[in-house]
Amino acid sequence: MPILEAFNEDKFQLVMSQPLMEELHLVWNRTRLRERINPNIANQLEQQLQYRAIWIELETVPPNCRDPKDLAVLATAIDGQAEIIVSEDDDFTC
Repeated sequence: MPILEAFNEDKFQLVMSQPLMEELHLVWNRTRLRERINPNIANQLEQQLQYRAIWIELETVPPNCRDPKDLAVLATAIDGQAEIIVSEDDDFTC
């Protein structure tokens, strides 16, 4: 996982918001993923995000996206003045 390794080596700063953390928590607890993700590792990463990420209070209401879940990602990027959005979502378009 090159992104996780780069995060652990402080090669970039991660911008997070509460809606993104809630989505991450929901995804980790999906039945099909629970079998593949060690809950201890998931909790450890969640704790790291709490302390090492730059936390943003969302103020921006972004333009409409096809997937409403992408609105929090876009708002976090805008309000956190992110330079890059990293996503495995093939349909991430706004």
